[in-house]
Amino acid sequence: AQDDRPLRVVFWFLSEGSHPDKIVPQGEGSFRMDAGYELPYVFQPFNDFKQDRLTILAPPASHAGTTNDWYQKPSVGLSYAPHNVEGAEQRYEDEGHHMHQILASSRAFDPHHTSDPFYGTSLDQVLGAHARENFGTPRGSLYFGVWPDAGTSDHKTRMSYIDGTAQDPYKDPNNTFDALFGGLMGGGGDGPNPQAARREEVANFLNGRFANLQSRLGCEDRQRVQAHLEYLHELETGVRTSASCEPPSITGEWGPVTRSSDASGVPSIEANMHRMAAMALACDMTRVVVMQHGYASSTMPQTFLQGTYGHQPHAARFDQPHHGLAHEQDDGAQGAIADIAHYDHAHMANFLRELERFPSQGGTLADDTVIIKVTDISSPTNHAWGGHTVPLLGGAAGRFQSGRVERVDATFNQLWTSVAQWFGVEGMERFGPSWVPGGISL
Repeated sequence: AQDDRPLRVVFWFLSEGSHPDKIVPQGEGSFRMDAGYELPYVFQPFNDFKQDRLTILAPPASHAGTTNDWYQKPSVGLSYAPHNVEGAEQRYEDEGHHMHQILASSRAFDPHHTSDPFYGTSLDQVLGAHARENFGTPRGSLYFGVWPDAGTSDHKTRMSYIDGTAQDPYKDPNNTFDALFGGLMGGGGDGPNPQAARREEVANFLNGRFANLQSRLGCEDRQRVQAHLEYLHELETGVRTSASCEPPSITGEWGPVTRSSDASGVPSIEANMHRMAAMALACDMTRVVVMQHGYASSTMPQTFLQGTYGHQPHAARFDQPHHGLAHEQDDGAQGAIADIAHYDHAHMANFLRELERFPSQGGTLADDTVIIKVTDISSPTNHAWGGHTVPLLGGAAGRFQSGRVERVDATFNQLWTSVAQWFGVEGMERFGPSWVPGGISL
């Protein structure tokens, strides 16, 4: 039976993908990762989690490390284009890089709807609306952007949609702080919350009384008392979480948050957005987050990586625009692209560590969250859309067994159907048009 602990979902985006030989895990079939298993370079920031909080959805092992023809086939590995639909492959190739399809339905590639590149509501908004209606969260999906603007069309720069209309992400840390946490400022100060402390004290007292009573009761009554103890545990966890719901600090400096040749402020923007997203989840302000880093066909140079990866022989390549660099095939360019993904995954791992600070029913929020890494293309040198390798980071509230490499042949629509089911959206048998089959099994 599926664990019914509340699940939080984070969609984590970085554009341009990674070269297959840097990201596809080695090994035959699906398997559990042991302590000695060596992750591909770009996933090595996840080493601490590979046995209990990491699942990698990978293409079939027979294709691992290859870079050409099979990546152009939507019938192999996770793909944005629908399988076995005539004309869909060509439509995808003609449209180039995309963002509107990442969390959306594959209707964008149904040849019967060629006049409209996308219509519908993205998965994050579906889950966010479900959380507001059924779980009482004040917010639906929270959409954060780190350098999200290209100055071009929405389908290159936006991931979140409602009824076909692109949503605008939070971009500036100061404005984001005011919008999300302004109501928490004032009145409480920096000291402890006396009401929360008193509620926790009462819960602890009752917990002890019920535990002592259990030993003197019959089997049926003990079961009733155990149910009360579980309720008190949930109450205590909620009190602790609300007590830790404090506005995060805003630090660092940054320049314009729109398209620019100066990317020096990106690390500060990232750090602040990540802290605010983690706190929004901890406060149960939302249970769905989109964290978008850059945009499709990104012109942003990655100069801020010079400090961390300056020792690399290809370090000078970080000065090039991200998109152009991704399409170059020499070793220096591919090494730089791998470092960009490595850096992004290090931040993704640190975001999970931030969630470990907050209690939750599974232990910490890291145990009850899944962070799903997505990108626009699977192999940057040839605009490939099939064969994505997707890490799922976090305990995922026990929805599936972690610590595994799973070989997957499916569309993203099928994965998103499963995510909706994990989240508790009832009746979600498929996400997208009728010809896309249901979810995947993990």
